[in-house]
Amino acid sequence: MQEAAGVFERSGSALRYRMAGPGDGPVVVLGAGRWLDHRMWDPQLPALWEAGYRTLTWDLPSPRPCERRTFGRGLFTRRESERPPDAVPDVSVPVESVPIDHVRTYPMPVVKENLTVRGLAEALLELVDRLRAHRQLVLVGHSFGAQVAQEAAFLRPERVAGLVVVAARCLTLPRRPWPMSWPVPAHRSAGLAALAFATRSVARIRQGAARAAGIDAATQTHAYTAMERLDKSRLTQVWGAGVAAVHPEPGYRINQPLLLVRGEFDRTSRLGRQARRWLDRDPRAEYEVVERAGYLANLDNPRAFNRLLLEFLTARHPVPRVRTPRP
Repeated sequence: MQEAAGVFERSGSALRYRMAGPGDGPVVVLGAGRWLDHRMWDPQLPALWEAGYRTLTWDLPSPRPCERRTFGRGLFTRRESERPPDAVPDVSVPVESVPIDHVRTYPMPVVKENLTVRGLAEALLELVDRLRAHRQLVLVGHSFGAQVAQEAAFLRPERVAGLVVVAARCLTLPRRPWPMSWPVPAHRSAGLAALAFATRSVARIRQGAARAAGIDAATQTHAYTAMERLDKSRLTQVWGAGVAAVHPEPGYRINQPLLLVRGEFDRTSRLGRQARRWLDRDPRAEYEVVERAGYLANLDNPRAFNRLLLEFLTARHPVPRVRTPRP
């Protein structure tokens, strides 16, 4: 199997992506959760390919290594990070296909981007246009990736055939009328994120997030390993972007088929508290709970999650049947 892989940059927002699966299949876009990467969807990809779907996974590129200053000889002179910068391929057009077995060795991008959910949603929509994906897509996202999926559906609803939100809050629900639900101005979100993490070391942040990621030890290990590539400033930046993404829209509805999914033991996301309001607002919304699973339900119980996902896809965005020519 061949796939396209690369880095796409638009107006300061950058996405690392890879596309694989049957060339003529409907496209399912999968966005990784906060602080994670495309590897979180590995248990889902073979099932989607076997069912006839083509997948586009995306995540954030690695941040640019920080420059450090040294004292003594060469006082206040800059010293480059020990890790050499990786090459950023030119993806003004889709990059050439590479064997799927070699994707893990594809160069890690280093793009200094302006990280906002809206900017990433706009970049994602332009990316699927550049890749000449099907006109209508199913957007699947976990946590931060689900926020980007919601924003993409808000900006270009005609491109979205369905939406699957896993362990994420709703960006557009009207605020409840009490002080604790007052909106947080976008320009203050980064400061709030920095304040929340100020007294915690990066190791403590990673350990706490990994413990909350799932009920299975392998899931927790996966989450911790994925976060090892991010320093404290990057963890803070992503958290702040998620906080700033909320924009209540009175009267707005998601009219596409919508599947809300959370793990039975998920205590991290707000989906459990918002599900009823979401179901009451959006006419085609469905809500499912994955048993024996936590925040990363697709990793804790991939068999149950894959069943829910494929049932939704085959009912709402089926693979076209191939007509056999008459003899």
